[in-house]
Amino acid sequence: MARAQNCVFCGASLLHNGSNEHIFPTWLLEHLKAKDRDLHHVRYENRGETIAGQRDHKFASLVSGFVCAKCNNGWLAELEGLAKSHLVPLFDGSFAGIIDQAASEIIATWMFKTALTLDSASQSQQKRVPPDHYGSLFQNRTVPSNVATAVAYLQNDDVNWIEGASRPVKPNGLSMDRLNEYIRSAYQISLGIGHLAWRVNYWPPWPQEYGPGFGFYDHYDASIRYIWLDGPKQITWPPPDTIDSVKQLHESQWLRGEPFA
Repeated sequence: MARAQNCVFCGASLLHNGSNEHIFPTWLLEHLKAKDRDLHHVRYENRGETIAGQRDHKFASLVSGFVCAKCNNGWLAELEGLAKSHLVPLFDGSFAGIIDQAASEIIATWMFKTALTLDSASQSQQKRVPPDHYGSLFQNRTVPSNVATAVAYLQNDDVNWIEGASRPVKPNGLSMDRLNEYIRSAYQISLGIGHLAWRVNYWPPWPQEYGPGFGFYDHYDASIRYIWLDGPKQITWPPPDTIDSVKQLHESQWLRGEPFA
């Protein structure tokens, strides 16, 4: 699907049907007084070891031109309406209690949508999110089961957008070339706004021809909670510990050494 000619979500032609989808909605910019603030964007190389680029963007200028008017004014607008009441107290740092599974699914879906639209708007030639993830969100209106969304309480108002796959532990006997090939099919996008930081992770199925690999480890450390990992989770908020930066959340290792054959 050509991103420049078709809607990234439904695939409809953008000829006479295009729109500029504001990645961060007006209600969020007004509530956080963020319209003229800069969002610091950092891209890591696939290996997760070096920085490929850095750039600042005005929040209000971040739009995706690859979304059709029907999606923009239809189900995407509906998702914004559902998510707003759940997100505002998290951005403000005023919520404490249980986020139930129904609410966590709405929050995770909004976070996933935001990560995807940021990827579509990125000026990087390398689009990290595969086209079928856009199609899956359009068809199912929820996060794919093989995508995980982690959240953390951000102590400081660290406004950042970081993209690039984190590095898994290399299984014994696997060449670095093959590991890097696998990493290129993965993506990790992290953001922080107000007191909320979140991370969207995707690791493709481990190729059997690579031999023994590593599986996802459903861990809950003192600062990170997963509201989506193979489905929505009920979580207690806020976590016992806070984090100081989006970078801290992005670089925390969550693919643990759990070997499988």
